Amino acid sequence: MISVDSRRIDWLLDYASRIIVHAFLALCIVYASLGHLASPVSAAPMSSQAPATPSSVSLSRADGSVTANWDAVDGATSYHITYSSDGGASWSLGALNHASNSITISGLDNDSSYIVGVRARNSSGDSGWRNSPSAGPYTPEPAQEESTQEEGASGQANQAPQTIASTHDTHNRVTGSDDDCYQNHGVSYPSGENSYFSDPDGDTLTIASTSSHPGLVAITQDDPVRIRANHPADTWVTITTTATDPGGLSADFTWKYKMTCTTNSSMSVNENSAAGTNVGKAGLKNSGASNWTISGDAANSFTISSGWVKVKSGASLDYETKTSYNGTVKYDVVDSGTTYKSSRSVTVTINNVTGPAKPGAPTVARDATSPTTKLDVSWTAPSSTHSGGVTGYNVQYRQTGASTWTSHSHSGTGTS
Repeated sequence: MISVDSRRIDWLLDYASRIIVHAFLALCIVYASLGHLASPVSAAPMSSQAPATPSSVSLSRADGSVTANWDAVDGATSYHITYSSDGGASWSLGALNHASNSITISGLDNDSSYIVGVRARNSSGDSGWRNSPSAGPYTPEPAQEESTQEEGASGQANQAPQTIASTHDTHNRVTGSDDDCYQNHGVSYPSGENSYFSDPDGDTLTIASTSSHPGLVAITQDDPVRIRANHPADTWVTITTTATDPGGLSADFTWKYKMTCTTNSSMSVNENSAAGTNVGKAGLKNSGASNWTISGDAANSFTISSGWVKVKSGASLDYETKTSYNGTVKYDVVDSGTTYKSSRSVTVTINNVTGPAKPGAPTVARDATSPTTKLDVSWTAPSSTHSGGVTGYNVQYRQTGASTWTSHSHSGTGTS
């Protein structure tokens, strides 16, 4: 089988057509010289030689196409372009008489490699072929993600907030009243008693905090951050505060707390209070606690029920006998699956309960009946009374000269 280069067939056909054109022009000139044409025909001047072969051909790929570029060749009037997808085994026509030194060939397969052949042309002939290096399959460039950052106050790309210090000094909070054991931290930017964040754009930051042990130490407000003890415990708790700008960028700040709060909790109860009377909360918070105990001399007169210190059954609370009781309350707190021991000292003060002022001195008269077996007694109510008011009177009598008093039954608040 004879193999013929398709590009040579194109060249032979084009060359034959040029010979026919030149023969026709020669006949016209001869005919004119014989006077058969009204006016002579002058042929355009032709180059004396074929152009040089292009020095080099470069390729670039695009979606479904390839673009070839080469340096312009002196004396060339057009270019013949072919391309191949099988390394030059077979060729397809790109353009026969292309005027410029650049061409884009479309409709190509993105998965195939291509080479492009170029030769220069003029009236005297064609140059040799110059083939390009192979251009590999087309690979789309990764799509550039659009920036999701909002512009900051300066109009530039948004910048993340910054933490002024990575970790705050540790704290051991040991003060605070019985139900008010907390610490405030102002962290907002640019205001706040302690500004732990800054923002390059001057944005207003949203503050939110979390506790590593929320059962022990809770966050009750965000700005200023309020760290409140639920249960005092000898355990370091990590507080993480996050500042977020309007564009969603954020920075974190951490510190540690050991919330032991007040070492002694004071409460009081009136003398002679009945068994079961609530005296005060055994812990800062009753929820989440269990296994309550109370020790010390307070355990003789008080017990704990449902997180409350209460008067114990059989207790006799008398201010004149004992004015205060001391003890230690202990209990367990479970946080995130771990049991922590919590305790606090407790002082229970006994309130002295005073009665009303004395009534006026009684007046006594013999009864008018005969024989006399009764005495008529009357008195005036006290001018000042206990806050609860007078609820009754105790009445006693004795014979003149006797040392023993005898109680007389009297009911109500009457004064006779």
